Amino acid sequence: MYVASILKKTHQLELYETSNNFPSKFRESEEGQSFKQKLAGALFVKKGNLSPQFSATDYLGIPTSLDKLTGKFVLINFWATWCAPCIAEMPILRKIREDFPTEKLEIISVSYDTDSTKFINGIKTLQMNWKNIYSNNNLRILFGDTPIPAIYLIGPDGVIRFSSWEDEIKMLHKILQTQIK
Repeated sequence: MYVASILKKTHQLELYETSNNFPSKFRESEEGQSFKQKLAGALFVKKGNLSPQFSATDYLGIPTSLDKLTGKFVLINFWATWCAPCIAEMPILRKIREDFPTEKLEIISVSYDTDSTKFINGIKTLQMNWKNIYSNNNLRILFGDTPIPAIYLIGPDGVIRFSSWEDEIKMLHKILQTQIK
């Protein structure tokens, strides 16, 4: 499994580098740029690397961006109301919200939902009292459009400190306790 993972990453990197040689008609198209961003997210959104810069508007119409959150920890959670493992993680996120103030930690959930009514009802039912973004494909692609649930913790310096694809979710609270003072 480990060798297969390395080979997959090697092929993705080769494809990423090769995409620079694609005809400009493809490279500069919306599809070509989306393709390259998705590959970049899959390759480079890892613990220890800088987070991609992003800006988005939450479902209440309030804009947010990573550069405006400098100096804070930012926890990004990709989820959907139809995703049972995502729902199972919500108590962990609620506990984190209770234990760490918004002045030190911003939580942003990005939904994969396509039904806005289910999304809004999910926020209320799950008591998600933090920023919630509805169906933002650009943000998903920036982070590699990975399967959900996916959680990333970005430090005040913009470096990814936790990735649920690399760490166990139970470690997240412990990491926050040691990092946030």
